[in-house]
Amino acid sequence: MSDPFRPYAVPRLPDEPENEPWSEAGYDEGRYDPRCDGVGYDEPGDVGWGGRGRGADELGMLTEVIFVEGQLVDTRRRPVQGSGYEYVARELVSARRPPPTVTYVQTPAPPHHEPMLRWLDRVVGGRDALLALDDTPLPPSDLDPVPFRSVDLPRLVDIDGHIGRALDRLVAGSLAIELQTATRRLMVGLLTADHRYLERSDRDDLIAGGLLMAVVRASHLVGADRPLLGRTVTEALGLTSPPTARTSSIVTVVGGKAWWYDERPHRAPDVPVLGDPGLLVSSFRRELITARDLALAERDAQVDRSGGEGELPVPEPF
Repeated sequence: MSDPFRPYAVPRLPDEPENEPWSEAGYDEGRYDPRCDGVGYDEPGDVGWGGRGRGADELGMLTEVIFVEGQLVDTRRRPVQGSGYEYVARELVSARRPPPTVTYVQTPAPPHHEPMLRWLDRVVGGRDALLALDDTPLPPSDLDPVPFRSVDLPRLVDIDGHIGRALDRLVAGSLAIELQTATRRLMVGLLTADHRYLERSDRDDLIAGGLLMAVVRASHLVGADRPLLGRTVTEALGLTSPPTARTSSIVTVVGGKAWWYDERPHRAPDVPVLGDPGLLVSSFRRELITARDLALAERDAQVDRSGGEGELPVPEPF
């Protein structure tokens, strides 16, 4: 193996005394190697070629093996710092570093009434509206042009006519009256929130379909075990495919974007959230009242068990 390490393995001349290359006896100005510039050994704490200094402590040591004609003739050992291989050393150090310890803490699930009350608040527009909720059927209403003075009234009459004809094919009696009222109220809410909504589309049939589909879905009337099927509503509107995009657009304008991403408690129906009980038919409001009373009774029972402590504050209406 080689003699004690010499910077960049400068070959020793045959008659050169066997001294350390950095000693006075072994230094030869004629054999000065400019690559050794900046490497100092006389200041405490600097990186030395033969030992571990500041850089070596961080990145380790680099070992170079020299072969001549397939024969091992020398080895070199120096700090990685300043060698050009720092990025490799950092990757190796990262690979050897143990992964961070992940501690899983299992927390008890919140009582069922808490997420249920939060969801009910969103569906009807707040805790006050939830506590005052009733199941009175929506009354008949005419298309009032007063809120639409800045809107193309003939288009509104055409959209309302599309909805009326579809309802005649779908339902009858009080449910038809409630749905007609709810869609007209939703139209008012839509154009109040965005009075230029109609200007961005010339498909009155799609807008009518979006309004009606939003109302029947928000009242949980569509589904395999519900009074209506989505396919039936689409056919009654005279459309070839469900107005899904138009329905989502209308619900987002009226109910806001948050309801798309919020959590829905277990057993709660998957309905669009419009945030207004005046847009819901009486049968669905009756279901909400039952869920409200059960959730409040569960909350009161929990408060009694805890001795009156731990009652959560009423959340602000969204």
